[in-house]
Amino acid sequence: MDMQADILKVIREHSWGGGPESSISQLIWSSNITWATLKKLLPELIQSGLITNTRKKSPKVLRNFYSLTPKGRDVLHHYEELSRMLDRP
Repeated sequence: MDMQADILKVIREHSWGGGPESSISQLIWSSNITWATLKKLLPELIQSGLITNTRKKSPKVLRNFYSLTPKGRDVLHHYEELSRMLDRP
């Protein structure tokens, strides 16, 4: 669950250009998760309803961008709350 939470955090905090979305490149750079691992985790997060995928055409290629859903924000909030509670002495 830690890697999934890291992906959700990156999408929330480091969205490309300050917008509501993150690109694959942004996810790889900011989460330190490999492309191979992201290829496995992103579909799971989409299927769970935690993120959405939008395909946008740039001048040369079709690019994927990922956004948090309200459910994704809630799950991340509860995950961070639980992590804080477990880290307390």
